[in-house]
Amino acid sequence: MKSVLEQIAAIDEQIAEYNSKIKALKETRTGLTAGYEPGAYSEGDFIMEVKPTVRFTASQAEKVLPKKLFDKICAKVPSSELAKKYLTGEQYASCQLETGLSYKVKRVTDV
Repeated sequence: MKSVLEQIAAIDEQIAEYNSKIKALKETRTGLTAGYEPGAYSEGDFIMEVKPTVRFTASQAEKVLPKKLFDKICAKVPSSELAKKYLTGEQYASCQLETGLSYKVKRVTDV
């Protein structure tokens, strides 16, 4: 078991290092790509495609759609945030389901 935990901890450390490096590279890329218009750009063996990011937004839909059509695409969805606000702790707990287990491996350094 100890060997497995050591491997998990080592890989978790590597992942954290890689995520940090990826974040730094993406920040550098953002600076380098500022000002590019949509299109394809080649650099050595790489092609960088620049295209707008488009997302559906309810506020835009409400602005551009007739009310009847907008109402058809709306759905009432329960919110855990509102549930925490209005339900007692017991009521909130009764609405929860266990979906699995979480594992966190930490290296003990003060031994």
